[in-house]
Amino acid sequence: EKQVEASMHNVDRTSGASSMMTRLVNMARGVGTSGEKLGVEAQGDLSGLVDTEAREYEEVEDALVDDTNGFKSELKLDKAHSDEDLLAHKTEVARGDSAITGRLGEGSLALGDQASRTGNVLGYNAQAARRYQEAVESEEHITGDEL
Repeated sequence: EKQVEASMHNVDRTSGASSMMTRLVNMARGVGTSGEKLGVEAQGDLSGLVDTEAREYEEVEDALVDDTNGFKSELKLDKAHSDEDLLAHKTEVARGDSAITGRLGEGSLALGDQASRTGNVLGYNAQAARRYQEAVESEEHITGDEL
């Protein structure tokens, strides 16, 4: 499809140049211009057309190069900002991880302390229950402090 469009564009340009030549020849015949003079005029017109197209092409090319360079500069600047933001985020995450690890360590120490206290209470209660059982079985009379 693109080849067809390109071919049609070339046909249009060729047709345009051919029409221009036909008009020039007809105008020259109408005013009695010789073939040589007509050739020089046609050559001048075509040369002007080529120069104009070349100049327009260069202007478009320069604009594209400028736009591309500007776009690249903006992309580099955006990338630099993104890299800075990413580094700041990674630093913040690392700080957060460190704080969480510290809190987890503190929590595990507190949990260990609580387990130790609970174990002591359970051990004391088990020992008091055995002593109470012994007192009941032996029908011995004891006070709360002796348990």
